[in-house]
Amino acid sequence: MIKRKIIISYYSKENDKLIKSKPIKCTLDQINKLLLKFYPKEKHIQTDKNSNKYLSGSYDVTSKINEELFKTFGILADIENFNCQIEYE
Repeated sequence: MIKRKIIISYYSKENDKLIKSKPIKCTLDQINKLLLKFYPKEKHIQTDKNSNKYLSGSYDVTSKINEELFKTFGILADIENFNCQIEYE
């Protein structure tokens, strides 16, 4: 399985300006499984006209999602100081 460019984007809580982003070493399928635990009725993967798959949209990193990110990938987003989102780069 090809590693995809899934990132956690860190935005300022004051003005929503992008501060930084960090990659998550995972496959698209792995992040889809994680997101399905929290958003089971949403479709998280889209396919473009060239049959390339990508993450559809961005997802807020809540405290529960952050816990799962740590359990699954060893990553903890700094949700205390930033608004964080899981996105496709």
